[in-house]
Amino acid sequence: MKHLLHVVDLVGVDHVGLCGDFDGGGGIDGYNSIADLPAVTERLLKAGYSKDDIAKIWGGNVLRVLRETQVYAQSQKSASGSE
Repeated sequence: MKHLLHVVDLVGVDHVGLCGDFDGGGGIDGYNSIADLPAVTERLLKAGYSKDDIAKIWGGNVLRVLRETQVYAQSQKSASGSE
């Protein structure tokens, strides 16, 4: 959590995303399975992050980037005339 909180503080909540290794913890102490995900959310709430901020971290940011990438790719197709 110290690393996560540091990164969010360093780059901002709009630029951080989390996912999990759902077959195991990936070597992070206290993060052994999907059952541990609510503890991360709880800790973010205790650190003062809003539900909207946490939603960004838990997938909202990656969805935003994918949407923006899709829009950009479509604009490049249109610009090149290869629709």
